[in-house]
Amino acid sequence: NASELTTARKLAEKLLKSNEEKYRLLIENQSDLVVKVDPEGRFLYANPAYCKTFGKKEDELLGRTFMPFVHPDDKEATEQAMQGLWIPPHRAYMEQRAMTVEGWRWFAWSDTAVVDADGRVLEIIGVGRDIDKQKVAEELLIKSEKRFREIIEDVTEISIQGYDEERKVTFWNQASERMYGYSREEALGCRLEDLIIPPGMREVVKESVARWLEHGEKIPAGQLTLCDKSGNDVLVYSSHVMI
Repeated sequence: NASELTTARKLAEKLLKSNEEKYRLLIENQSDLVVKVDPEGRFLYANPAYCKTFGKKEDELLGRTFMPFVHPDDKEATEQAMQGLWIPPHRAYMEQRAMTVEGWRWFAWSDTAVVDADGRVLEIIGVGRDIDKQKVAEELLIKSEKRFREIIEDVTEISIQGYDEERKVTFWNQASERMYGYSREEALGCRLEDLIIPPGMREVVKESVARWLEHGEKIPAGQLTLCDKSGNDVLVYSSHVMI
């Protein structure tokens, strides 16, 4: 996680600021990738974990730049993120794909610049962690959510809405537009009670949502009389699911 990556970076900083052998032994046995590069991105040091990941010996890396390993689609973002190393607090975070012995994999990098008394960047310490499984899971989730939204958007006869914990609209399908008279643009970001809940029911709805969130008391499904944009009654059978 982020805190572990920060701890590893701090350990690497100690190594590169100290000649004590104990720090080097710790870094050499880190599962995280640890590198030191010059301001032009040329390797000055690469720990065994980095060398193993990319199938290179340290001698093969020294003097070469790391950028050829980076996926073409991620090079611009990497360069932009690294600009932060030249301004206080001289740190940068980036996620990028890189060509390893196992093919393209995602890595999270936490970089710190070593500067002189005048603020000039002398070296850059990078600590990386393989996050490929996490990124693949994120991409699958995004695709799944997109497909889910496409499906419920195409439901023409059932009004489906999504709300956050503050009862603000996050989703409003076409059936909701037709049933209540509010366009998607009008509804998004507005509170449920300000759209379709009659004045006399608003406090009850607020309390019901609060009890569900705080105590797990699910709002029961049932028949309700709500209202549309013009104030007309809309008789519905309403059910709710919390995600």
